Amino acid sequence: IARDTILRKDAVLAYSALKKRLDNFPIGNKEFLESCSAECELEKEMVDKIIKKSPQVALTYPETFVSMSKDSTNLSRVYLGSAIGGVETDSDGAISRAQALLLSFKLKEGITDEQIAAWADNLEEQVQVTSAPNVSLSYWSPLSFSSWVVRAMAKSYRWLLVSAAVLGLFCFLATFGANAYQIWEQPAKEIMKSDMLKKYNVEQFIYSKNFIEEIIELSSDLQKIN
Repeated sequence: IARDTILRKDAVLAYSALKKRLDNFPIGNKEFLESCSAECELEKEMVDKIIKKSPQVALTYPETFVSMSKDSTNLSRVYLGSAIGGVETDSDGAISRAQALLLSFKLKEGITDEQIAAWADNLEEQVQVTSAPNVSLSYWSPLSFSSWVVRAMAKSYRWLLVSAAVLGLFCFLATFGANAYQIWEQPAKEIMKSDMLKKYNVEQFIYSKNFIEEIIELSSDLQKIN
């Protein structure tokens, strides 16, 4: 990744040197790398050649047209979108600024874990020794990504326990608040019941007094008749 543009002579030379070292590991062969079809390999070579010439020639993006040989007048279309990133183009569609160059390698399915580890160690070493002014190199793979995730989870495991403890304490205190509400609510219900009971007793007393008065009046009337 470059701060200004990656398509400079020093950056392109670093890109080419890194690709050559990784392609030739182990020394002299590509026994770890998966090979693609002849057309695929030819297109990869064309992309490398175009990138090498990019400081001197104008390239359109994401596709550009180039001649396959000096003697040929036929132009071939080459896709650059998978190799050049962070691109800005001018009014004619030519690349005026690019921030990243991508190298990708696919390892064979049948290689051993020891061979994968050796490839990864060589990749890390070559990235460290290959440098250019104002250019930062980084690498990524599914295996390294999974190991980074595991290390990050291991670091955050302690904080997960702390978070779980705080959450448990909060839930525990919340249950005390719910019980306090029920305790204060119960006396209110009892008071309401007692008021209703008093009201009921008063009504019964009034009813009983009236009933007695009616009996007395009835007795007086009977005495007068007699």
